[in-house]
Amino acid sequence: MQLVKAEEVTERLNKFEEFASFSNLVCWKKEEDNYNIYIFSIQVENEMKLLKIKDDLRDFLAIYFQSQTLEKNVERWNIYQLYLVQEPISLDLRLQIEQDKFATRKLVVDNVGKELDDSEIATRIYTDIFDFSINEKKSIKDSLLDNLGEYDHAILNAVEQANGDIDKLLIQLGDE
Repeated sequence: MQLVKAEEVTERLNKFEEFASFSNLVCWKKEEDNYNIYIFSIQVENEMKLLKIKDDLRDFLAIYFQSQTLEKNVERWNIYQLYLVQEPISLDLRLQIEQDKFATRKLVVDNVGKELDDSEIATRIYTDIFDFSINEKKSIKDSLLDNLGEYDHAILNAVEQANGDIDKLLIQLGDE
């Protein structure tokens, strides 16, 4: 299903005084069969500006969008924040933001180099959130022993030779 700008959401949020701090906030919507997934993107120039808005934006969305606007639980728990930062940021800050599980899921894309247009943002969202594939695993038709590699056979032999003696097994595996 297609990703579209949800201007009605930003118009509704614009009624709150706190919204002024997020003048370039854009809401995107991906429509599923019985619910929507909402993605908020915001662009900042550098780490300092990201630090300045990250907590306020998270709290703003939790209070005025997640808790007061959405009725379906599936929608409340499928909200994303995408921070697009023109310059590189520290790994510590990226991890701090992305591991913050309060209210929304968060992604940080840094070093984008310039302000992105809507098409570039939509592509980033699709690529970073929705574009994944699951590769089918080849099923093993022969016996498991026949499919073990040479290294696996060495481990199996070490286990058999240890005959339950864990210390002996660890010493033998440590030598290989």
